[in-house]
Formats: sequence, structure tokens, C-alpha cells
Amino acid sequence: MDHAYILKPGEALVLLTAFCTHDANTKEIRAIGCDFGSANSKLALSFKKDDRDPELYFIELSRLTSCPHENKSNGFELVAFVTLNDNGELVPEPHEIAMEYRIPLKTLLTYRSGITNEEVITKLPGGTALLKALTTRRVTGEKIDDLLLQHFNLLHRAAISQTKEFDVTIRVVVFTYPNYLCTSESKEYFNKYMDKYLSLMRSVWGDEVKFETVSEGHAATAYICEKFRNVTGTKNEYLHKEIFKGLDIQNGLNLLVVDAGASTLNLQAVSAYFSDDGQLSKTMSNVPDDAKTGAQGGSDASNSLAHGVILREHVDKLRSSKAKNPLAAYMADFEEKKKTFNYTQGQDLYIHDRESGLIQFPGPIIREVFESAFADGFQLLDDEFSRMLKLGRHFAVLFCGGSYNNPGLYEKTSDLMKKVQAKGRRKGVQIHYTFLRNQTYGSSAVSGGAAVGMVRVPFPSDVLRGSAIGLHEITKSTSRRGKWQGSAVAMVLYSGPSQSNWDIDDEIKAKERHRLKFHLVCDPNWGSRARVDDRQIPVGPDEAVLGGPPAAYDLGITIMASDIPCGKVRFCLEIASEQLGRWDGAIRLTLRCFKISYAGTRIPDKKNRQWFFDLKTGLQTKLLQVDDDDVMFPLHDCTACGQIVEGDYWECDECTNFWLCERCYDAIDNILRPHPHQLFPRLFTRIPSS
Repeated sequence: MDHAYILKPGEALVLLTAFCTHDANTKEIRAIGCDFGSANSKLALSFKKDDRDPELYFIELSRLTSCPHENKSNGFELVAFVTLNDNGELVPEPHEIAMEYRIPLKTLLTYRSGITNEEVITKLPGGTALLKALTTRRVTGEKIDDLLLQHFNLLHRAAISQTKEFDVTIRVVVFTYPNYLCTSESKEYFNKYMDKYLSLMRSVWGDEVKFETVSEGHAATAYICEKFRNVTGTKNEYLHKEIFKGLDIQNGLNLLVVDAGASTLNLQAVSAYFSDDGQLSKTMSNVPDDAKTGAQGGSDASNSLAHGVILREHVDKLRSSKAKNPLAAYMADFEEKKKTFNYTQGQDLYIHDRESGLIQFPGPIIREVFESAFADGFQLLDDEFSRMLKLGRHFAVLFCGGSYNNPGLYEKTSDLMKKVQAKGRRKGVQIHYTFLRNQTYGSSAVSGGAAVGMVRVPFPSDVLRGSAIGLHEITKSTSRRGKWQGSAVAMVLYSGPSQSNWDIDDEIKAKERHRLKFHLVCDPNWGSRARVDDRQIPVGPDEAVLGGPPAAYDLGITIMASDIPCGKVRFCLEIASEQLGRWDGAIRLTLRCFKISYAGTRIPDKKNRQWFFDLKTGLQTKLLQVDDDDVMFPLHDCTACGQIVEGDYWECDECTNFWLCERCYDAIDNILRPHPHQLFPRLFTRIPSS
């Protein structure tokens, strides 16, 4: 084994979008994107006619005039939090009152998902206040569900109102999940969160709508890299011109997306690839297996710290204030003034309660408030830039998210980037960066990119024609830590360019099967790199993608050696021939693994297996991905007719490898002598993996 690499399954996603199918008469496609954030939700509409670039329209939510959640400071945002009032109840209130004890709806959704671990909840914005509120009987699960549904219904109403103007029916809704659920350790939390989210969304959108997920980083990448026209009709040529200038993107643009939201800073390293005509053709994530991709902190954190300073240092002001709710009034003024306050200049900050009270934050104190709020985020950036500089590849950085509207954070981040660029020049690395800030739609890169990116999704059959699917063998070391190590190549099962299938034979040793597994991988660049007779897909580390062509990635199908027979086995992959043409739906694949003799014939075995799964095109990556990863079934040959059993069957518990398909069981008196033992019916159902 020359190298040891393990590919990771595809991303996590992070945003709510709705995709509208095209109208065959007008050849027009429209998509709605919705970013469900910790502070606000945003909606965007994109539509495309014929071969022209799509147009992008951000939906003005101020039309929801009866909505108490409406954010008065930005008509394109819908406030996504509630207030804990003096009676210990959760209520939707106007923005300025909600500044005192506000709890993001995303935190409520996390708790209602069954994620009740105190350590997890207290790390979320508003989590501590929520746990305290739950000690009373005035905050119930039903009340939380009502608040979540109220918000989702408002977004749904705004989306439907807008699409009616264009006579469009929404077919697919793609929604998000928070980054702290995107680790292997949090898989149980992820499943709970998504199940609850999906049940709420289905009650709003109905059963006829299909649901998908997409990565926040890929959406922001689409916003920068896709060609589109804005609502004024001006061509976006493109937002990425500044960030691309001087970079050779022939092998892809290496892009680091930095999203500084209200409560977290999230990172995603992405490689974006372009067609000859400059259209975004695909994106791939470049996140190392052990990478930290998020940090707590942001605008909400500065609010919490300022809140604490007021309670500690200015109790007398609160008592003497004539305002109805002085603390909320002070916090509302702080929220407004911090948008233009540069904390790095050492000036004092004054906030008032809209009556006569005035509170002074001395320069050193207010600077400490902001620096503490953003400290973990800057440490995360330092670590990531050090990693990328070590790779020695040119890259660009996109800074987005509402927190960068703060001039102090913007200035300090700009200073950091100048230092990073200087380090890069010494290493011969070009680094470009740009900010999306202080724009009407600056905080909507995620929703806008989601909508724009989804109007150019290729058919799975078109993507498969240039790809290869292979089997990657991975072994666990015998050391105490037992690290899994993958081989340097994966063996090809199917080649799209030649539409060829190859069987793979392997030897499974009984003593080593607990240390062996296989992953199904896809090489999206096979058509441009491989010869017709090539049988090996190179598998490299994450950083191999940076500065190079698209690399092989994990499809998310894992085959444990303990689930398949010992001895000599064969893997084979089948694709229906009618799906290899201009097929616009998902592609059904059948993977089989069975025991064989040394002459190559199949041997019946209780552990012969087959996997059924569908390949679809990822909405933002534009790459193939598996629609379902829990797809293992038994693989039995009928003892009578010799055909593979493809439905319910009958089995003898006393004989070795005796199965009958239903057709042969019904005719057993005609084709077999009476069987000496009782036969038991078996359902053709999924088998859980070990």
C-alpha cells in the first residue's frame, strides 16, 4: 500500500430552499431559496428562460405587515427568534423588545428534536434561557411547535405569494441543519433533528413536495461563481471577478467560504470547476477528516456580553429609567449602533433607553466585548489559513454573513488577510479575498446562491457518462488505536465513458474480516483522465483536490466484511440499460457480492448480499450522490430454478442454503420431490449492517 486515504461521504447541508420544476411550454425554470438562520430567515427567487443566464430576485418580506416577527431594519429578513417574557412564556414580539431574552427558533427546533443534552443546549444561543423556562409549565412542546410552524407558515405564505405572480408550482424543498450536527459523533443528533424538521415542513408544504438538503458553503459558492442577472437587469459579471482576478482557474477555483452569522462562524473549503463557456460545472468540498469547521461567537455573542456588562455595572440606570422595559430598550439601541461602531479605534460607545437614560461603555470595555465575541472565530481562521498555506496552492476567500457589517470586525479581518497574503507571497501562494457586506442583499448569499445554483442541475445520466464508480478497500490497523487506512486506488466497477462493467474478485479471510470494509466511490473526472482499459481510480488526500482536477469522492455506501461471505467473493455492479441514455430521473444501481468457486461460479451462501440504491445529481455540487444509504438485502439463488430471488421467499431452517422463490414454491409438487422439512416464509427486507 503506497498511501493510506479514506474518502468522506458528501456534505452536510445547510440551508432551506425550494426548487420549482420547469414549464415545458415556456422552457422556464424557477427556484426559491430560504436561509433559516439563528437571527433571521431570508427568501430568494431565481428564474431562467431558455439558454439565458438566470435572474435573481430577493423576496421582500415586509409585505407580511401583520407579522410581529418582521425585521423593521431590513425588509428582506424575517426575524427567526422569540422572546421569553416576564411571565416565563415564549412569545413572538417586535424586534426591539426581543433583544433582552431572545431565543432563536433554531434552538427551539434542536430541543424539540429530542436533543435535550444540557451540555449541547447551553452552547446554543438562548439555550440557557430555554432550559430555565422549561422548568415552568408555561413552556411546552406543543407551544414550541406552534411557534416553529407559525414561522414556517409565514415563509411558505411569502413563497407562494411570489410564485403565484410567476404562475409556478413548487415541487422540491431543500432545508438546512446546523453545523454542530455535521460530525460523525453527532449522527444520532443529526437524525433526530432532520426527522423533526421534516415532519414540521411536511405539515406546512404538504406531501406532494419532495425534500432535499444542500450545503451552506456550496450555496455561497454558487452565489459567487454562477452567472446571473440581478433584479435591475444588470449582468453579474460576476461577483467573482474581483476574487478571480489573476488566478488560474483551469483546474478549478480553490475557495474558502467564511460565513460569520449571528451565533457562529462557519468554514468550508470548496473547489469550484467551470466549463469552457465559464459556467459553474461542479463543486467539491475539501474539508479534512479531523477539521474543525465552526466556532461559537458572532453578533449574538456581543449582545450577550454587553447584556452582562449592563446588569453588572449599570443596575442604578435600569432602576431609574422611565422606559417600560429599560434593559430591552438599551439592548435594542446597542444592536443598532454596533452596525456602524468600530470597536478597534478605542472610542467610547453610548447607548440610551429612548427616554432619558444614557449608558457609557468605555473604549477598553466595549473593545473587550467585541473581541471576546469574535475570539474563537479568529482562532479558527488562523488555524485554517495555516493549513491552506502549507498546501502551497493558490486560493481565494469569500467573507459573508451579517457580522461583517460591523466595521470593527471588517477592519480586523482585513488586517488579518493582509498578513496572510504577505505569508503567501513568501511561499509563492496567491491569495485573493472579498467581502459581501453593507449591501441590501449582502447577508443573503446562502439563499441567493441556493436559488441560482439549482436552475442548472444536470441530469444524473449526463454526469454518469463522464464518471466512474469503483470499490475502495479499507483496512484497520492492528495497533491499539486501530486507525482505518484506505488503499491508494479504488478498482473500477463501472466506467461511464465506455458504459463498461467489470467484476472485482477478492479474498475475505475469516481472521481479518473484522478489520476490513469497502466503500463505493465515484470519480467525476474519469472521462477526461482515463484510458478505455483503465481499471484503477486514484484516491488521494483532501488537499489533492486543491489546485487539481476533481478527485474521487465517497458515495456513502459502506460494505463491512463481516456482512459478506468468507473466502473468495465477487463484487459486480448492474445499471439498467434504458437509464444510460437521456434519462432525467434517478439512476437505479444494483451492487452484488457473492461467494464464488475458484472456477468463478456463484456459490449459495447465507451471507451473499445485494444493495439497491438510486443515484441522483446533488443540487449544489452537480455531482452524483446516493439517495439512500440503508440498502442491503439478502442475495439468494432459488434452489429449484436457479434464478436470483427478487421478492419474498421460503427457507428451510434445517438444510444449508435452501431457498425457494414464490413461483417455485407454488409449483413444488411438480418440480421437486416433497421436501422433508418444514419451509418458512421470509420477507425480502433490508438487512441492517454490522
